[in-house]
Amino acid sequence: RDYIKFKKYQPIPLVTKGYAAMTGTRDAELTEKLEKAGWGVVDFNTHVNMLIAPNSSFTSRKTELARKHNIPIRTIEEVYDMIR
Repeated sequence: RDYIKFKKYQPIPLVTKGYAAMTGTRDAELTEKLEKAGWGVVDFNTHVNMLIAPNSSFTSRKTELARKHNIPIRTIEEVYDMIR
């Protein structure tokens, strides 16, 4: 009997480390550095891996949703330190 033979492909590595969104800031330099470091910068949704806020006391609807969905909230300074 002849069987269909499927080609085996090597898994394609993820092209991103994850997705980040920002609230209370639009830092073009940070966006550029994140993208160069392999992150995707997107509009906030409940599937992002990190929410970036101006400081640790900043609150918004996005920060409330991030807490509800256990999404880490990082300050701008923390993210700059992370990608250095």
